[in-house]
Amino acid sequence: HDRSSDLTIFLAIGVALLLYVKSRPSPAITAFKRGESLLAVNMQNEAGDTFLEATRLDPKYAPPYRALAELAMQVNAFPLAAEYWQKYVKLDTKAKEAYSQLAYTQMMMGQEPSAYKSAEEELKRNPESAQAHLTLGIINARRSAAKLALEHLEIAANAYQSNSKVQLAFAKVLALTGNL
Repeated sequence: HDRSSDLTIFLAIGVALLLYVKSRPSPAITAFKRGESLLAVNMQNEAGDTFLEATRLDPKYAPPYRALAELAMQVNAFPLAAEYWQKYVKLDTKAKEAYSQLAYTQMMMGQEPSAYKSAEEELKRNPESAQAHLTLGIINARRSAAKLALEHLEIAANAYQSNSKVQLAFAKVLALTGNL
């Protein structure tokens, strides 16, 4: 038995171990997927706990923050949702519709200047974002900026044709501006 065959076996075991460690999913990804499975069977509380576990396991892994933000929005916990959306947009700089959701959340909390900036950020990334246009339309209508409100609400109304609340908001601004 020579030394070179021992070294070859040792290296092969080392490479196999390294490949195993590199190829298995991170514990955060595993926890996130478990949370998604729990959501699929309507176990929101357990899913939320599992998403929180994923953020503890890897604070730089973005998907659990989005999931937590969406769960918080479902129960109108807007301050918590805003916190999670802010973490999410910092971690996933290319996320679509994340800034529009943050904007909506901020608007619901009465933070209109922040909501306006977040919605504008979404439109830089995604000019077709109906949610961002809706948020900007509502804020501009509140500010009595009728022309801007109409521009944004028209896009939102076209995107949300079956949403009576959006259609009503658009109709109110149309009526107030004499655009019957």
